[in-house]
Amino acid sequence: MEKTDEEDYSQFDVQIGNKEYRMIAGRVQECRDEHAKADKPYEFHTDLIPLDGQILFKATVKTLRGEATGHAGAYDKTMIDKTAPYENAETSAVGRALGFLGYGLVTGIASAEEVTEAKKRSTTTSNIPNPKPVSDKQLGFIHSLAADLGFTEEDKDELKREHGVASTKDLTSAQAHKIIDDLKARVEKLVVAEKVAEQFEGSEVM
Repeated sequence: MEKTDEEDYSQFDVQIGNKEYRMIAGRVQECRDEHAKADKPYEFHTDLIPLDGQILFKATVKTLRGEATGHAGAYDKTMIDKTAPYENAETSAVGRALGFLGYGLVTGIASAEEVTEAKKRSTTTSNIPNPKPVSDKQLGFIHSLAADLGFTEEDKDELKREHGVASTKDLTSAQAHKIIDDLKARVEKLVVAEKVAEQFEGSEVM
């Protein structure tokens, strides 16, 4: 079915730089209006794709123009999607799928929201300084404290999981500093406990 120009959706267009992009709401409205006039149904289906540590949605839309899929993820690391990461990703996926079918194509497939978020991510990440990596001295201290505490391989793996790294070499200096403080506190508690135990045993002998 050919796209008609009877309806004006320019109220959904946003100027970004020297180009205009249509908001996802405009694409959805265009699809709804088209099917209402034709008295035909349309379908939107969304699925959350299981990925460790990531949020990714797949949207499938079926309209008079055909069927298309779109994918979109949330970028909570930049704090942009932290408030509603699932909703943002799901909506963006639907918007991309509709774009592939020609709904709301002003400049390109990307919606106004996608372009805006991309610019925010670029600005946010460019303002984040590269974190200082863990030093050899810190690594040595961590391994020494872990040995004093009798850490097993499972304990070491749990420590790495807590800080989101595959190896202690991937830690930042700040992370290492926190781990050292935590392990030192545990060692101190262990020493105190051992002294109390020794005193208790000594009093029993007397």
